[in-house]
Amino acid sequence: MLKSKISAEFDKLKNNEKKIAQEKYLKNKIQFMGLSNPQVKQIFSNIRTNQEYKMLDFNEKYNLALYYLQNKRIEEKIISMHILNNIHKMLDKDNINEIREIVKKGCVQEWASCDGLCSNVFKPWSSISKENTIHLANFMYEKDNIWIRRMSCVSIILSILFEKA
Repeated sequence: MLKSKISAEFDKLKNNEKKIAQEKYLKNKIQFMGLSNPQVKQIFSNIRTNQEYKMLDFNEKYNLALYYLQNKRIEEKIISMHILNNIHKMLDKDNINEIREIVKKGCVQEWASCDGLCSNVFKPWSSISKENTIHLANFMYEKDNIWIRRMSCVSIILSILFEKA
């Protein structure tokens, strides 16, 4: 039910001209709906205040986020990142490793999704504890996936840059 509400929000705001321009600019590496970041942020704001979303437990929100992370369009991935950011304090190493496996499957293969995950999910998660930071740091030893290595480096750099004094 909630997925259909989210889809309806996306459908309302789709902009085919903007989609074509965005895909042309990024040489079709990323699929778009043609929404701006503020529009996607507003969709998440609408979702977050929705009673149905509020009633979801952690696992249901987490699974909803994973569903959108595995979709092809960047706007859906951004919704996933907002949901994960919203629950980042409840994420554990197993959740982070599951996200890592999704990335390894090819659901994140460009800088925008990778860096979005880093700034919205991994940076806040790693700032919870040094143990979390070390866990992400170990991703840099990934031999088979450049995006996993990039996630490690970007997350740690962001954590250092924005560390609270």
